[in-house]
Amino acid sequence: MGRHDFLLPAPKFLGNIKDFNNTELILGIRPENLILQTPERSDFSGIIKDIEPLGLNSVLTIENEDTPLRLLVKSSELRKLSTGDRVHVSIRNHQSLLFFDPESGRNLM
Repeated sequence: MGRHDFLLPAPKFLGNIKDFNNTELILGIRPENLILQTPERSDFSGIIKDIEPLGLNSVLTIENEDTPLRLLVKSSELRKLSTGDRVHVSIRNHQSLLFFDPESGRNLM
């Protein structure tokens, strides 16, 4: 989807990254590791740009101020949502985040 600056609070387990001296990381989040959330409990929000139905699941593409994101959600969760709506999103499991060195592309975890 391209490169965008995106800021999140650093999870505590980032101290486990070895041999990394840079101040920037590339963050990878798989679509199945993002979930729709209530505004009070969300990590960020964005506007729905596309809904791709895949049967029981759908891929939801949202854009926020920082970057476009894709979520894999149950199609039944989208009954009241449409393109242009604002949704709130959380990371399902911070342990599932992927971190890469921007210079070498090496996975740091």
